[in-house]
Amino acid sequence: MQQFIELTRTDVSVYVRSLADFVAAQIAFERADGDVRERRLAALRDAAARVRIDCTTDETIAAVEAGVRARTRNSMIYEQFAADLLDELFRTARTMTPLVADALRVCAVEDELVEAARDVYEAVREAREALYGEAGSDASAPSREDIDYP
Repeated sequence: MQQFIELTRTDVSVYVRSLADFVAAQIAFERADGDVRERRLAALRDAAARVRIDCTTDETIAAVEAGVRARTRNSMIYEQFAADLLDELFRTARTMTPLVADALRVCAVEDELVEAARDVYEAVREAREALYGEAGSDASAPSREDIDYP
């Protein structure tokens, strides 16, 4: 409680401004078409990275995203790394307010991670086959359509 009492107008205004910039960038991106869309996407990701996680700290989404990546186990198979990163990303996002969690997903480029993670079972199967031959394949792995990432 003491944390909130000691907040200054500047603390609150910087936090609210970071959220407003993110929302404005989302609206601009959704309305953009053609070659402008790529620039708007870059601006959206930049605004997402600068969102403050709350008004009591200077920590930004960029720092949280870096922490999520640092906690994610490494893998020689990119699709496996993407799936593990998504799991950690979802776990972290559940602890945040919806708008801040949305900024985290945008900053982490969730849509590209989801696309890669959908192929995780196929990529692992291919790697296993490359290492061990056909005997190492896993025919029980779910199909791409059975993987349920949002």
